[in-house]
Amino acid sequence: MKDYHKEVLTAMIICCRNFDLKNFIPFLMSENVLTNYENKVQFYRIMKNKVECAKKITDGILICKIEKKEWQLNPKAHLFNFYDQTHKNERLSIEVEFEKGNLILDIQPF
Repeated sequence: MKDYHKEVLTAMIICCRNFDLKNFIPFLMSENVLTNYENKVQFYRIMKNKVECAKKITDGILICKIEKKEWQLNPKAHLFNFYDQTHKNERLSIEVEFEKGNLILDIQPF
């Protein structure tokens, strides 16, 4: 993982934990960050909606765990799962893959 990828992922984690994505926009728009959506604006809108929903259902602070699940469709990706202090299941999940020097982000729409 490149230093720039660490910087992007750190910004993503901080912004998701703070439930405020506006500081993540410059990282998302950089050329080495890709999404599995038609464009980055569409991805941002969905991610922002997911973060807002997570804020409503979260008790306390969010803790990010990097995981792999047996049900994942993409075995090369890692899941950045955000858990709160009360619930067993994640409140927010972002799929991250490293490919050819790029960081690829994905969020399932449901």
